[in-house]
Order: sequence, then C-alpha cells, then structure tokens
Amino acid sequence: MPVDFSVTNQLASPAIYASSFATRPAASFKGRLFIDTDVISTGIYRDTGTAWVAIAGTGVAETQNLNQVCTIGNTTTTLGIIINGQSSYGEDTTAPFGQLLPFGNYALSIGAYSEFDASLYVKNDALFVKDILVNDITVGRGGGNEQTNTVFGKLALSSNSVGIRNTAIGVSTLKTNANGNENTGVGFRTLEFVESGSYNIAIGNGSGSVITEGEGNTLLGYNTNVDENDDSYNVVIGANTVAPNGNYQFVVGNATQNAGAVTTEVNASSRVWNVTINGVNRKILLA
Repeated sequence: MPVDFSVTNQLASPAIYASSFATRPAASFKGRLFIDTDVISTGIYRDTGTAWVAIAGTGVAETQNLNQVCTIGNTTTTLGIIINGQSSYGEDTTAPFGQLLPFGNYALSIGAYSEFDASLYVKNDALFVKDILVNDITVGRGGGNEQTNTVFGKLALSSNSVGIRNTAIGVSTLKTNANGNENTGVGFRTLEFVESGSYNIAIGNGSGSVITEGEGNTLLGYNTNVDENDDSYNVVIGANTVAPNGNYQFVVGNATQNAGAVTTEVNASSRVWNVTINGVNRKILLA
C-alpha cells in the first residue's frame, strides 16, 4: 500500500494513504486521509477514529471530486484544504483536521475561523509567483508585477502600471505611481501621490506627499516636502521642512525646528553657497 510518509498527523502517524478501498487500513487514527485508487476521481475518505467517511465524490455535500483537487484554479469554485477552520459557505460547524471543503479562491486555509491558532511549517524554500498578503501587509512587486520593483506594505505601489526599479516600503507608499521610475519611499504614506515622477528618494512618514511629477528630490525626515508638485532636484532635511522657490534647493531645518546653530565668523573668501537654513536664505562662504 503506497503511503506518503512525508505528511504526518498530530500523532506522528502517516496521514495520507492510497490503495484500493478493499485493502484500506482499519479506521483508528482521526484525521488521516485515504485515496481510493480504484476511483481516484471521487474517492477521498477521512478517518474519524472509528470509520472512514467519504469527504469527496458524488453526493457528498459541499465537496468536489479529486480531479478538482488536482487542478486548483481551473474550476469556478476551487477545492481547498481547511485545517481547524470553516468553509466559505458560513456553516456553524468547523472543519475537522484535514477535511476537504470548498473555500472560495483559497487552496489552503489553516486556522480560519478557528477557536484556536494553527501554524504552517515550511522546511525548505517557498516559491510564490504573485504578491502575498501577510497580516494585511502586501509583500512582492506591487501593481504591474514588474520584476524590478520591490513592495512591502499595504497598498504600496498598488497603482503601478509600467514603472520600473521602484522600492516602496510602508502603508500607501508610492500608492498612485503609474509610470514613475527608480523612486524609493520608506515610511507611512511616503511619496503617496507620485504619478509619473522619477528618481525621488523620501524617508520619513508623509515625506514627499506633494510630489506628483517632480523628479530627483531627496527628502529626509518626517513630513519633509517640496513646495509644488513638479518641483525637482531639491534636498530637504529635517522634520516638517519644505523646500521653497522651485528647483535645485538645499534646505536644512525650518524657522520653528532649527537644525544646528548659526554663528558669525570672518572669512575672506568670495565664493558662496546659496542655501536655506531654518527657514532663512543664507550664503555660505566657501574657503
């Protein structure tokens, strides 16, 4: 009798058997599965501890045949495995260990609607060909499924169409980006409204929220921003700091949240660097 020894139940006994129905083992271990090789299209049974009960086949309520188990995704309602859970139809009874029931578009549900927790152990690598949802956090590539994009966060890069080489970490980060390229956003709602802007780097919750088309901006700090949605090539450092006057600004701090102290010194150099410090335009002498 072929037995799949790689799957065990809670008593560490082989959990899946396959043979003709006549040579099946005696029912004794609750939760085991048995596949009838004489009628493999319909013959799936579960050990209740005292008897083998059919859980898939003609006339079995709310189940589908084995062919649908083997071709998940090719049927209107896919057949899944629910462990310590409940079927998608909302019955009050929970599914016993290993029971096969229809569960919407989910092939495997562990602990769904259960009164106790369940877990999944994967010994080797797990390969996912689409984005996955982990406790409501999206992990993957985001909209467009572009292989050079990286997403970690709910709704992050969710509207992307053809944008490439973007990194979005945080809830709603780069959410509306459609075709902007090579943006990096880290934080809650960072660069949220960028649509076509590219080459922006923003780190900090809410930073870069004004930008839609601007490019090449570097923003560091909570709520750091530019003045207009198409402002470009600005460097802004410091919480709640905004770069005024359009493009090519270097701004550190603002009038109410100073970054460092300004001192008076004598310097004979005639070379100056025009910057905005703590909300005031300054000329920095360069030696």
